[in-house]
Amino acid sequence: MTKEYDRLSDDENHKPQENNDLEDGSCPEQPEESKLIEGEKVQVEQIINRLVGNTMSRKYLGLLLFGILPYITSPLLVSIPVYAGEIQYKQWDCLSDKCHTLLSNHTLSNLTTSSFYTRSTLCSNSLQRDVDFEWTATKTSYATEWDLICDEEYKGRNLMSFFFIGAFLGVMTGTALFDNLGRRNVTMVLLVMVASATLANGLIRSYTAMLGLRVVQGFCSFIVLSGVQLMAIEFTPTGLRNIATVILSCYWALGSTTSLGVCYGLQSWRHMILVKAGIMFATFIPMLLAPESPRFQLVKGKEEDAKATFKKMAVLFNNPIDIDALQFEFKEYQGNYFGQLKDFVKYPAMLKNTLLIFFCYMLLAAVSYSRMYGWNSLGVNVYVSVLITTAIGLSATFTGYKYFIVEWLGRRKALAINFAIISLFHLVGMIKVQLPEGWSWIQVWLMVSSPFLSSCWTITFLFASELAPTSHRGMIVCLNSAAARVGAFLAPYLTLLYNEMDMNYVQGILAVGPAIAAVLAFSCPDTSRRPIPSTPEEVGELSEIEEKGGKV
Repeated sequence: MTKEYDRLSDDENHKPQENNDLEDGSCPEQPEESKLIEGEKVQVEQIINRLVGNTMSRKYLGLLLFGILPYITSPLLVSIPVYAGEIQYKQWDCLSDKCHTLLSNHTLSNLTTSSFYTRSTLCSNSLQRDVDFEWTATKTSYATEWDLICDEEYKGRNLMSFFFIGAFLGVMTGTALFDNLGRRNVTMVLLVMVASATLANGLIRSYTAMLGLRVVQGFCSFIVLSGVQLMAIEFTPTGLRNIATVILSCYWALGSTTSLGVCYGLQSWRHMILVKAGIMFATFIPMLLAPESPRFQLVKGKEEDAKATFKKMAVLFNNPIDIDALQFEFKEYQGNYFGQLKDFVKYPAMLKNTLLIFFCYMLLAAVSYSRMYGWNSLGVNVYVSVLITTAIGLSATFTGYKYFIVEWLGRRKALAINFAIISLFHLVGMIKVQLPEGWSWIQVWLMVSSPFLSSCWTITFLFASELAPTSHRGMIVCLNSAAARVGAFLAPYLTLLYNEMDMNYVQGILAVGPAIAAVLAFSCPDTSRRPIPSTPEEVGELSEIEEKGGKV
């Protein structure tokens, strides 16, 4: 099978494919070597490559952009506490004599009136809403409506923490769902559930109810995220997986900016959440129209279902291939959840690759989220800060860096180099640089290094998805997402080091994580221009090919 696996790599991935999007919508004449012959034995990678083509057509791009819309669900929900729970401590006015007396004493001390309207004044004097003061902000907030201020602010932060607790529970549950029930079915059900929970979130009247709904939102949304990632990878031909992953990564930014626009334009926190719920229900349409992954169908032995999917693809891409005349060559996998777990012991190559990428994800998330302490200083308010950080994150995409470094160096080297660059940036962060007034070294450091960090996220997902076999890919993608959640939990504790240690020592500590991740990434076999493995046996064959320098 090793020879067959390597032959597919050479034949299918190094030959350019014709674009299927001619002016008249017809399928172009294919070169002889790329035609599928009646009775020919074909594997799933071959037929996807030949149905879709390995060049970016307008039709494929349009279907990809439409199909991955549910990906914006998570960024829409992550930001709810940022906007709907914002506390405007400077926007309030006095009502009681107690408050007016405090204001008079403040001005008599030759202090400005504006310096009176602060969090300190409200909290240190135990002023009560609608008794001593009233909020004057034009935008409403559940934090001010439910008095989640001063000593109760931690409850607002819990809404973010509980969301990620739900996310961790969700992706751990997802490890048992995608590989047994299907990518599309699981994603559709969870998408309806998260949209419904968000709708309820905009209508409820208590903090406790919102706390429970935040767990449900986190649980469902990250399963949806994993499902969209799986389908995007499994429907994409070999030569387009790199660019497809780069496009997919932009949808987090799309979700963030959509959330920003909705919340900036609306005044009521309830309306903000209800509009987001409506957007989520709308993203159900692409998933409703999409077929199940043919890779999953073949691995589960559903050959007729896979043929039906390929026929739909042939129609979509105007490709006159007679699917019924082909002989599909595939390996079935009928193991259950516990059988999948046992396979990690049975197939050491799969276990090794999974653990290496698992820790890459955990270290990447820990470093990424530990840097968030400096972002708020980039803008005059939360909206400007989000815009700036989003633009900086997208710079690696718009400059072509994410795409070309992978094309030129391959998955493994590109990921290892980006991790090494992040480690180097943390070491450079130890240098104290004097900058012009209005700028801080931390601002410059964050802006310059963030595109490389963004690239790490994109390349790690691409690499991890191609290393995992179809039979276990749902489990492994969800495990990697769980690893990222663990890293996110660790990040606040890393941030606390800035209060306990000199900044130089902290930067040195944070440089270690990416350096370790670079070594781990380089220890994996490269998947560049190779077919995605379908079963654990093929993962071992990929490792054997790598050990022989790509030669049989």
